Amino acid sequence: MILHLAADEKFIDDAIAQFDAVNEDINEYWVISKKKTPEFVKSKRIKVFSFQKFLMLCILGKLNKFDAIIFHSLTQPAKIACLFSSARVKRAWIGFGFDYYNIIENDELYILKPDTKKIAIDIYGNSKPDSFLSAFIKRMISVFFNPKSINYFSPVLFSEFSLVSDKFNCEMNYIDWNYCGFVNTLHLLGDLKVNYDSKKVLLGNSCTPTNNHIDAFKDVINFGSGYKIVVPLSYGDTNCYKNIIVRLFNESFESEDLQLLTDFVSFDEYVSLLQDCPYVVMNHLRQQGLGNIIISLFVGAYVFLDKANPLYAFLSESGFDIYSIDDIKTVHSLPKPDVTKNRSIILSIWGAEAQFSKTERFINIMTSNDSDVVIN
Repeated sequence: MILHLAADEKFIDDAIAQFDAVNEDINEYWVISKKKTPEFVKSKRIKVFSFQKFLMLCILGKLNKFDAIIFHSLTQPAKIACLFSSARVKRAWIGFGFDYYNIIENDELYILKPDTKKIAIDIYGNSKPDSFLSAFIKRMISVFFNPKSINYFSPVLFSEFSLVSDKFNCEMNYIDWNYCGFVNTLHLLGDLKVNYDSKKVLLGNSCTPTNNHIDAFKDVINFGSGYKIVVPLSYGDTNCYKNIIVRLFNESFESEDLQLLTDFVSFDEYVSLLQDCPYVVMNHLRQQGLGNIIISLFVGAYVFLDKANPLYAFLSESGFDIYSIDDIKTVHSLPKPDVTKNRSIILSIWGAEAQFSKTERFINIMTSNDSDVVIN
């Protein structure tokens, strides 16, 4: 049996669907949440535990009934599971990005641009400190957690694998797998194309400082008058950051030029929104919002990324028609992206057949007696 350990994150339902499509009987899913009914995970396959209940299960040795554990992001419960599970239990970590970028660089603010960094320092520098017990538990976990206890690692991009394993100074094996919530919807998109007549610009993918929203103001202004800036803010960080961003956007743009998405919408509604945004600006310095980017490329949108973002190099080297933030200065003279080519590349990397094969291989590795994994 394989235990999947996760927090209440929107990607988990997708992961459950993919792993169960290969072998439903072999997987068990635990979600560690403060709420009895998780907000984002809707699958009926999950078991929900509070942190305290989970800790008790670990102490009682309940993790050792599993052959393997897959950590969906390297959370505090994941590190605890490493401490309390037997060495015979295989452990794999599927990275989200936020859970390893502070490992790659000691300075957690390095992925923020200047204007956003000022706000982040103000918000998080004055945030409420952890309780004594919470701080004590985190300290004990950091002291006793050994990254060498993790056997396998699946980052979003292969280029990130060596960066993390080198920092951890351990020899984790690479498994090619990550969350592709759009995989099961690509065929539903059919020949759906973006509305090039629309004057909407999607800015960012979530309510987190890593979107560098404020620093993007000067870039989106280059689209000119009559363009509406669409900003997803329903998922991500604290209300404090959201409140500041909403205020600054309202101060900087006319109401008719702005659409702030503060309420969570269904996936179908979000795809319709993306179809109406022929321009997509992702101002991150780290990989983020891959699902948004892939669907936007699939329907034919112009997607702009910072060249410092490793996603830019990955997508460019993979053959996609992709644009840099600097290209926004000449946006109205840019050639349209080759939709047919982009779709073909997407299906070859993230199509349903490709993803099923990756998931099947993942399960085989976790249940096999062979510990050697060939990086490909």
